[in-house]
Amino acid sequence: MFGMQLLTIIMIAALVFTPYVLGVNIIVHGRGRGYSLLALSCLVVASLGVFAQSNLLLNIQLALLIMFLVLCTSVLSEAILRGIAPVVAILSLVIFSFVVSMLGVGLYELSSDTPLVETLIMEYEKELPQLMKVLTEAEQTLGEDLHEQKALFANPKTFIETNLPPSIAGYFEFLTLIVWLNMYFLLRANRLFKRDYNPSGPEWELTSYTVSSYAKYILAIILVTNVLAGYLQSIWLTTWATSALRISMTVYFFHGLGVYLKFLDFAKLRGFIRSFLLILTIFTARPLLSIVGFVDEFIDFRKLMLKKNQGE
Repeated sequence: MFGMQLLTIIMIAALVFTPYVLGVNIIVHGRGRGYSLLALSCLVVASLGVFAQSNLLLNIQLALLIMFLVLCTSVLSEAILRGIAPVVAILSLVIFSFVVSMLGVGLYELSSDTPLVETLIMEYEKELPQLMKVLTEAEQTLGEDLHEQKALFANPKTFIETNLPPSIAGYFEFLTLIVWLNMYFLLRANRLFKRDYNPSGPEWELTSYTVSSYAKYILAIILVTNVLAGYLQSIWLTTWATSALRISMTVYFFHGLGVYLKFLDFAKLRGFIRSFLLILTIFTARPLLSIVGFVDEFIDFRKLMLKKNQGE
């Protein structure tokens, strides 16, 4: 069991950083060789659809994976090669993916006789017997009562309608984080091949990001949309509003991360302690950093720390 879990973690990690590997190939060896390898990778992923057959959920996942590989690798690599600001590239990629996903769902709803939610429910019902069998076996193996878990999965309609919005929102939050990480590591790799690398260049800009002053108005609109979605009880409006909110909070997290890094500089923390605190905070206090990023728009913590350093 542990071996399978470890293998799954390794596969996810490899998948997550595939754009980084492909992007380095484009930056180092040129567009011709780099994009050829990218096309080959997409063909390998697409070939997995043969095994998916008529499994809609798996086909959707494969389609999202191919879109992620193509967009993330090409956009981030071209941003570095063309000297485009890394934050602009990241936000453009995430917003584009968000809009394309909305349009895709809208086109499906218009062209299909069966709403997408009902299709997902039917697909889930096909998998339900196998899922209940797994839960029963786990119940016998662990010797624990999994009645609550079984009840949670037993009603397909309730399960899909309850979990669809947060699942898609979680996907976009995860996408934003992964794109940021890939860009960060690509920038670090890029400096290995540039003798004239400027330490105050794009990589520094990515870790000292400041949200635009107009972002708070966009956030206000998103919050109102979330309230409206709850009032109208529209599953897709709820899904997109929740996703937009999670993306916004992730962007504010990047802002808060920049403030936190500045605080570590202010506290003169270096080496292992700095790395340990940074990793611990990212994995345990991400919402807190999002709040710090939002509040910083009004207080400007970095300016306060600068004044303190100057003895004012």
